[in-house]
Amino acid sequence: MTYGFMDIAITPSVRRTQVEMGADRLWSDFKGHREFDQFSARETAFIAQRDSFYMASVSETGWPYVQHRGGPPGFPKVLDDRTLAFVDYLGNRQYISTGNLAENDRTCLFLMDYPARTRLKIYARAEKLALDADPVLTAKITNGDYGAKTERIFRLTLEAFDWNCPQHIEPRYTEAEFLSASQHLIDKIAQLEREMRRCGSAATGEERIEVPRSAHIRRSHGKLGAFGRGTCAHGNRAIQRLLEIAHCPVWTGVSGFDHSRHAPEIRMPPTFLANPDFAKHGTQTILR
Repeated sequence: MTYGFMDIAITPSVRRTQVEMGADRLWSDFKGHREFDQFSARETAFIAQRDSFYMASVSETGWPYVQHRGGPPGFPKVLDDRTLAFVDYLGNRQYISTGNLAENDRTCLFLMDYPARTRLKIYARAEKLALDADPVLTAKITNGDYGAKTERIFRLTLEAFDWNCPQHIEPRYTEAEFLSASQHLIDKIAQLEREMRRCGSAATGEERIEVPRSAHIRRSHGKLGAFGRGTCAHGNRAIQRLLEIAHCPVWTGVSGFDHSRHAPEIRMPPTFLANPDFAKHGTQTILR
């Protein structure tokens, strides 16, 4: 049966290697239909989310070359079910891929989604276009907000594509992806810091209690930092609020609290201990 991508990839030398490794039957007896010579909605959506990919070419001397291509999210665009195009931005001015593709238009693209451990590989033929060769196409695929200089357009005609398995793809995240995933924690930290400052600003100097030196904050990596003998206005309520905060999922837990002595041992991330709202040592107060 037809297996578009592998029909191109499996050459006689590849077949011999498959025989040596006992893997030839996996492909010679393939019963399915995987022509994959037309982009579907799945491929179109996947490509529209990419901000980079890897592109291979071959030189006139037979040497392969792989180059990273990058741009704003969605800069590679599916024009129809067999055509892909992208703006080529100014780089290091070596023009190796551009020169190789001028002589041999065959190329192979790897498009990666590291967080989802997914990759799409594409065989295509590439055509280089000047920016003024097709003004409608140039306007359609150019992102004026990106700020980089555009040099040319590559228009690719699909031969075949295939999806790879997720083996050995380690999840990696861009800064934007990391911040998006952790935003709820960042917001929670900001909320807690505001509440701690508000508690501290309520101090009047009249209702003060002594906090025993046995009260400790334990850093999340195991080292101890101790509250010294300090004071806090409206003491019982402040201690109660401190414990409520400590029970928030942001913290790693609470242990060893003796309600009769108000000596909490609270595990906190190191970033909170660096906050000026927390006392560090000696006779400083718990909350300023």
